[in-house]
Amino acid sequence: SRPLALGIRHILDGSLPPGLSRAAETAGRSDEWLAELAGDGVTFTFREGAG
Repeated sequence: SRPLALGIRHILDGSLPPGLSRAAETAGRSDEWLAELAGDGVTFTFREGAG
């Protein structure tokens, strides 16, 4: 998967430690993560609430 590949890329470049972790610790890091995925063609739409 692209998110997995992105995580591996960060482990290899030293910006994330190996092992299990959340994708992001802060809102800013979440924005960076989503922007990187969008750069690889993976887009997201935020929806709040049921349905």
